[in-house]
Amino acid sequence: MINLVQNINKMATIEQLRSGLIENIQSIKNKDLLVDLSNFVALRSQLKELVKLSKYQKMMLEMSEEDLKYGRTISHEELMKKNEAENLNEYQILMIEKGLDDIKNGRVKSNKEVMENADKWLNSK
Repeated sequence: MINLVQNINKMATIEQLRSGLIENIQSIKNKDLLVDLSNFVALRSQLKELVKLSKYQKMMLEMSEEDLKYGRTISHEELMKKNEAENLNEYQILMIEKGLDDIKNGRVKSNKEVMENADKWLNSK
């Protein structure tokens, strides 16, 4: 059925397709089907306006398709572990930067003060 429709679509002009659709729609008696068709047409036109990918997004999608094609995939669990490790590294970098900023601006505490504060912070959570 789909192949037949595709073959007809390739050979028909836009006007022929439109006329055929109108005839078919006029013969439909099922209100739910007509509502669904109406919603589909409305949604389709909205999606065309909403989904406009940048060149970068298109490139990323193409790269993803290549990865899938050549089996360059990982499980969700592996991805979560990798993200967790990367986030931890980012957190560590931020903490080091904050520490350097504290030192530069004279906000320095002794080891004893840090340990006391660490105990308070850990026990309050």
